Amino acid sequence: MGRHDEALEAYGRAVGIDPEDAGAHAGRGDALAALGRHDEALEAYGRAVGIDPEDAGAHAGRGDALAALGRHDEALEAYGRAVGIDPEDAGAHAGRGDALAALGRHDEAQAARDMAARLNRRRSRG
Repeated sequence: MGRHDEALEAYGRAVGIDPEDAGAHAGRGDALAALGRHDEALEAYGRAVGIDPEDAGAHAGRGDALAALGRHDEALEAYGRAVGIDPEDAGAHAGRGDALAALGRHDEAQAARDMAARLNRRRSRG
């Protein structure tokens, strides 16, 4: 609904209640990223991954935050972890493509973007 400040508050309360809730940390990261607070988002995603290393969404969120900060090598690594956990994550494949392109690895970037497009088409067909 675009009410990122309220979401940030709610996730902050959730983290206060259960500091080991990886989903609350990841949600907090999402809200912070939506507000353009990428350094803080990166920290929140890092906490989520520290609690649950198999949280593909938190790894992808880390990738998004790192990319927004211009740290494309690290973003590529984070997206790679997300895709390794969930090979069907179209967003992680797309982010991986963007990071590869930023690093000048255009053939690999196109392959990653093609994979994202295939996954999105498959998802839209049901």
